[in-house]
Amino acid sequence: DDPGVADVILSTEVDDKTFEPKDDMSEFPPDVEIIYATVEIKNLKKGATFEFRWLKGGEEGLSREVELPDDSEHRWVYGSLEPKNGLDPGDDYEVEVYFNGELSSSAKFTVTE
Repeated sequence: DDPGVADVILSTEVDDKTFEPKDDMSEFPPDVEIIYATVEIKNLKKGATFEFRWLKGGEEGLSREVELPDDSEHRWVYGSLEPKNGLDPGDDYEVEVYFNGELSSSAKFTVTE
C-alpha cells in the first residue's frame, strides 16, 4: 500500500491509546485547555518526521516535532497546544503540519467570544 498522511483534524480530546480524535472542531472557547492537531498516517517507515506549527495572526508561535519510532502500518500522530493564558477571540489561528519537511496540510480555527 502507498504511504499516506491524511489532512489534519483539530479536536479537544483524543483516545488515550490510539490518539484518534474524539471530535472534529474549528471553533474553540477562549479558555480551552488543550487543542490537539492529529493526522492519520498509513504505511510510513521509522524516522519519518512530522512538525506541528501553531500560528496566530500569521506568525509562528509554538512548534513540535515528532519522529516515528518504528515502521507504522496505521497510527495517529499529534501535536498539541495548551494555551496557559487562554486564546484571543478575533485573532486568526492556524496549525500547519509538515511531513518530512514539506507542508502536508493545515487547518484554520477561530475562538468564540
